[in-house]
Amino acid sequence: MRYIGGKTQLLGEIGQVMKDIAPDAHTVIDAFAGSGVVTNYLKTHGYDVISNDLLFFSYALTRGTAQVSKEPTFNGLKEQGIKDPYEYLNNLTTEDVGISDKYCFILQNYSPAGDDGRMYLTPENARKADWIRSTLEIWIMSGLITETEYFVLLASLIVAVSEVSNIAGVYGAYLKTWERRAKFTLTLKKNVFAKSKHHVECHNLDVSQLVKNYKADILYADSPYNSREYITNYHVLETVARGDTPELHGKVGMRPYRDNTSDFCSRKRAGAAFEQMIREADVKYIVISYNSEGNLSTEELTALCMKYAVPGTFGLKEIPYRRYKNKAGQQNLVNEQIYYFEKISGVCSKGLRLPSASIVKEILKAQRAERRREKELRKKGNTEENLLKKKTHILHGETNGTAENTAIKHIAVALQTSDVPESVLPKHIASRHFHKSPMNYTGGKFRILPQLAECFPDEINTMVDLFCGGGDVCANIPAKKVYANDINAQVIDVYRRFQKMDADALLSEIDGRIKRWELTKTNKDGFLRLREFYNNGDKDPIDLFVLTCFAFNYQIRFNRKLEYNTPFGKARSCFNAKIRENLVAFHEDIKDVQFTTMDFEQYDLSGLRSGDFVYADPPYLISSGPYNDQGRLHRQWSKDDDQKLFQMLDNVNSQGAAFALSNVLCHKSQVNEDLIDWSKKYNVHHINCSYNESSYRNVGNKDITDEVLITNY
Repeated sequence: MRYIGGKTQLLGEIGQVMKDIAPDAHTVIDAFAGSGVVTNYLKTHGYDVISNDLLFFSYALTRGTAQVSKEPTFNGLKEQGIKDPYEYLNNLTTEDVGISDKYCFILQNYSPAGDDGRMYLTPENARKADWIRSTLEIWIMSGLITETEYFVLLASLIVAVSEVSNIAGVYGAYLKTWERRAKFTLTLKKNVFAKSKHHVECHNLDVSQLVKNYKADILYADSPYNSREYITNYHVLETVARGDTPELHGKVGMRPYRDNTSDFCSRKRAGAAFEQMIREADVKYIVISYNSEGNLSTEELTALCMKYAVPGTFGLKEIPYRRYKNKAGQQNLVNEQIYYFEKISGVCSKGLRLPSASIVKEILKAQRAERRREKELRKKGNTEENLLKKKTHILHGETNGTAENTAIKHIAVALQTSDVPESVLPKHIASRHFHKSPMNYTGGKFRILPQLAECFPDEINTMVDLFCGGGDVCANIPAKKVYANDINAQVIDVYRRFQKMDADALLSEIDGRIKRWELTKTNKDGFLRLREFYNNGDKDPIDLFVLTCFAFNYQIRFNRKLEYNTPFGKARSCFNAKIRENLVAFHEDIKDVQFTTMDFEQYDLSGLRSGDFVYADPPYLISSGPYNDQGRLHRQWSKDDDQKLFQMLDNVNSQGAAFALSNVLCHKSQVNEDLIDWSKKYNVHHINCSYNESSYRNVGNKDITDEVLITNY
């Protein structure tokens, strides 16, 4: 796909620089992966890669391509009779998806079919993109596809949308007449996977968080160069990738993007952003791609690199590049730049000083002179081997009497006067294998469990999951004793029944109910008969679980009479192989969990001490999620409840125990001021909710959701 700032034409140069400066390197952090071309190149050229981008569409693209080495099997879909998901998705109909045009967000906002008449996509292609995006969410929520299969198909959709977009190159504006490519039919195609024995691990983090938590041999940074935020250039693809429905603004339909702004795009803040990244990166070598017209001048970025470089290792490679040619034939030339150096071990900012402007100029002058000399040597027939030997002497400061050697000596003296402490490695969180609860509880935390687990204590004596809901946390976080509570007695009864039966008997019981009521993905009558039997009978927990397996979106919902009232799943929901697998694992995980059902304020936490841990995931006061509608089942969550919970957690803190509270500081037009004030005395971790809305750090933005984890440790 077309991507501004892409490095396709510079891959060879980047790869050669890495080989020259770090011949023994095996791992690389690609901090600003973009379209993933560098990640893919490194994967096929001998490196394991930690690939990252702040934009979710870029993350989804690399997660579904670079992190995968071969086409997935899609066994879950095959069991449902879908042999080829690409063919199936390319031929979806209204009957398949059951979504009317007025609920198609892409159609209504990015095509002429909407009130704003935007022309990013034809109505036919926009509608098709909506259908495919909706189907992918249903498949992943139903367990019909794995996470990898989900991202493989999502990456294919992102590329397909980009191929039929009616734009000149980016999504900052759409064309007023239909370009030829925009009239083609949106078509999902199989991704091309780079076959390699090497591994890629993708992340969707701010670079400041990335470098604090991951280490490698090399950091490769291709940051934004100018003031134009990438999110504004690709906002349509970001919305397609997220599958959300943000409030759009302006003629072009821009999504809110304050959460995705980068300090590297600011002339005032770019220098500080670069320095923080370089200082905190736990790597031995750093390679930076930049541009001679960037926010930082060549002299400024050179000085920053030299401040943290081992004396004699800094280098700058410049590649002339024709940006454009006007009608008069005049060319606009810029230099693509590759900065590289070995980083001083364990370096922090204390005692280090930027080299003087005169030293920087001497270095740049000497290196440019060396490139001219190298060019002349090539003309005279010098071999690559001889050139490499000469280059090696230069990298180690072995040029006799040159201006560069003099400058290097000055820098070495400056650096040797600083007090550089020993290296302290940041904590690296090893990935864990989490089991998803078979109960699809709205507001569940399974998809952000890896982020939560990173913030939880490493060792826990007694854990209390105060609002356990779907059970994802209490089932997956290890502790010597685990207590799980929820006010929803119907759900707790399901868990208790699971505990009373062995796995084989439980599965046999479920299969028997399915057979008795003739439940299938299409037998609505059988579902309604079981629902009526459950509501009018003794409300057997197994009946409730079976109902959820065939209900719309697997939801758990009751009316005021405590009658289960979720509608039929309409050919989408069933007790499939994935849910069966999740149930068996969940059954084993909760065997020693002690479940209770009571209002949270009745729960006695006074016996907790140091080494114990409370996790609280209450209904969010300002969230619009249906799980907050407790009035129909028990009672509505209130500001008074928030205050009572805050006091309980304050008491836990005073007892020396640890706690973590999940909540939202702001949601769309609402702000929980009381929560913000209370949280100031504790630590606030902003959660990147890539499955829903992104992590937002600016509470002042009223159009966003900022989900957080508040801890007292």
